Amino acid sequence: MATLGHRRLVRSCSYPRLTRRYARWRYIDNLSPLLAYRFGRRWHSNRRSHELAKLNQDGVVITSAQALLGSDSYSYFEELTSAVGKLERNHADAIASARAAFTNDHKSKAFNFRLLGDRPLLDPRSVFTRFALQKPILEKVNDYFGMFTRLRAYNVWHTFVSKLPPRDSQLWHHDPEDNCVLKVFVYLSDVDDGAGPFTYAAGTHLKGGLCREPAYHPSNGRASAAMILRWQQ
Repeated sequence: MATLGHRRLVRSCSYPRLTRRYARWRYIDNLSPLLAYRFGRRWHSNRRSHELAKLNQDGVVITSAQALLGSDSYSYFEELTSAVGKLERNHADAIASARAAFTNDHKSKAFNFRLLGDRPLLDPRSVFTRFALQKPILEKVNDYFGMFTRLRAYNVWHTFVSKLPPRDSQLWHHDPEDNCVLKVFVYLSDVDDGAGPFTYAAGTHLKGGLCREPAYHPSNGRASAAMILRWQQ
């Protein structure tokens, strides 16, 4: 249920064009939420400060739902698990067909079945919206960007495990929106090293210290593990 096998790479802000684009996004397009946050923020708790420091340094923090949400908010996780279980049952035939197509054809992106469709509407009444907009999550996202933020998108992915070599977005990459969003991935089933765990190159985010551009493979625009290791040295 809802597992993710992505490997991704986010370029840092050392590139002039990216720096200019990010500066416009932050100081012109989002000046109002930035100023509102700066003049209205409160002192962070010690735990939030530790998590924020880790996120600023590495670009990724791994934690549990209970540690992230606290005891008062953990019921949302249980409601989320129940809702996804219902989606799985309702789409059982479609999931089986998608898994068969992936096994037989190995089409691009076929390893992910989107249980909410390609472009789900942001329904404020749904558990998916309410889960994403919980105060503990919003506080951490706002702290990271130093501005008041908003929910952009959500989805639930059923990912098929494969023994084939990684391909497409399973390879190291960055998404176009990665420089201006903070993504939260929630596992609803146990995921070990053999089930396509999310993998991140620490320090390759906008605030990170790795500022050299990796050499992408010319045929597919992705970077191999060997390229990433050389780049991080």
